[in-house]
Amino acid sequence: MAGRPSGRRQIDLAPVAREPGGRSPVSCVLLSRATGSRTIVHHRELREYRAADLARHWPLAVDWVHFEGREPGELGNMLEMVRGAGPHPVVSLEVEKPRPGLEELWSLADVLILARAWAGAVGLESPGEVLARARRAAPEAVLVCPWGAEGAWLELPGEAAVCCGAPAPGAVIESLGAGDVFNAGLIDARLRGLPWRAALEAGVGLAARKVGRAGLVP
Repeated sequence: MAGRPSGRRQIDLAPVAREPGGRSPVSCVLLSRATGSRTIVHHRELREYRAADLARHWPLAVDWVHFEGREPGELGNMLEMVRGAGPHPVVSLEVEKPRPGLEELWSLADVLILARAWAGAVGLESPGEVLARARRAAPEAVLVCPWGAEGAWLELPGEAAVCCGAPAPGAVIESLGAGDVFNAGLIDARLRGLPWRAALEAGVGLAARKVGRAGLVP
């Protein structure tokens, strides 16, 4: 960790950007008791994190940097900054929604995580279609394609795609945060030195545990 991590979770808050007059985004989450699915109504009055915010603290002594595909202009600058010259931390990019200019940045990520919601929004119906499109845009990236209850797919450069099926959670209680839990499980496993296939299984397994309970996995 960079700076001085504090608190029970040992999280360094030094790089946090504080916006005078800004308000924290608010989400109202509607959960279905029948299916465990969720609908999120989101209200935001706060700007996105900018490259200038990161530049004030970069470089940081970290092993992995994870980005969400939000503001392509700022994101491109941050991806270039983190990759920099010489060795750089692992850079992962999650794509949840189609945004103009975002696909052009895929090749800057070492790991590309393509959400099923994005696939549906751009008219792709299978993980195979997703991986094929992503491989054209990011020839050297590790491709990860979570696919809900069907598990997740992984494709390393130059290798055939493999699938990890999702274990049945028993009862589907709540899917809120399952995607973030999957990402966390995958990244944590890789940082602990597990091979990619085992890391995929760790992410899928953790997400399945989350879906079968209310709240996040402790």
